[in-house]
Amino acid sequence: MVGKVDVIYLPTDNVIVAGMSTVAMIANDNKIPTICGEAGMVEAGGLATYGIDYYQLGYLAGEQAIDILVNGADIASMPIGYLPAEKCELTVNKTAAEVLGIDISGLEGAVIVE
Repeated sequence: MVGKVDVIYLPTDNVIVAGMSTVAMIANDNKIPTICGEAGMVEAGGLATYGIDYYQLGYLAGEQAIDILVNGADIASMPIGYLPAEKCELTVNKTAAEVLGIDISGLEGAVIVE
């Protein structure tokens, strides 16, 4: 992809996650920003994600479990649970941003990782 793309989007995928440090190294060395599917990929060298907060997702799952186990909710008729956008978080890799020449100083409220 080097020389053929301006940005790479990397969805959450076990194969990509397993090789994320290599993908990030090649992309960053070639000044190609990587937008990731989740924060762990950013921690492995990707530039940024606006994604789910796994703690919040676990909390939602716990609420659903209580509804089923304690309140006797019918699983077949339960609505699909999801995290609203305000429960998602922006995570940015400071080192990747510096390598790419991207100023992240104005990102208030973002989770910044090294």
